[in-house]
Amino acid sequence: MIIIIAEALFWVLVVAGMVVRYWLRMPTLSKFLLLAVPLVDVALVIAVIAELRAGRPVGLEHQLAGLYLGISLILGPGIIRWCDEKARSLSSREKASPRPHATFSEKMRHELVFLAQWSVAVGIAFLINQGLMYAAVHESQREALSQASSMPLGSILVVAFFGPGWLLLFGDNGKQQRLTVDISTTAIFVA
Repeated sequence: MIIIIAEALFWVLVVAGMVVRYWLRMPTLSKFLLLAVPLVDVALVIAVIAELRAGRPVGLEHQLAGLYLGISLILGPGIIRWCDEKARSLSSREKASPRPHATFSEKMRHELVFLAQWSVAVGIAFLINQGLMYAAVHESQREALSQASSMPLGSILVVAFFGPGWLLLFGDNGKQQRLTVDISTTAIFVA
């Protein structure tokens, strides 16, 4: 439940920041709203620590808190930039310029950068979960958090396979295709 609240607050602050910036024309207030986004992450970790110290059993939300924080820290700025670009385009009623056709090397670079970002996010998750283990008061909490520390490691292999691996295996067959990057899910759609 804590993670759902944190995710909802993330999007409320991002949308509010964009509305205030582009429709109410208050860029300073917008900056404060967007700077509050990392505070949601800090509040999430504090809430998880408080629950662990109170002796609550470790649930999925406690196990995923580190991964949520890692993803938010590493991928969050890109998501906010993507939202900013979309909000700017909507507020000016201009159509976004089409993205140029991407070469194989540009696509591979994008996939490798995302793989590196994902790996760093998983590393942060591991470190956060290790830190949460010290906050735990019961051995059962430590054991559950210890199991959670290694859970995201397999996701690196999945991202590597479906990112650069997929591109290497199935590539673009030498065709020039237009690359569309959806930062919110960081998936690649080929038109």
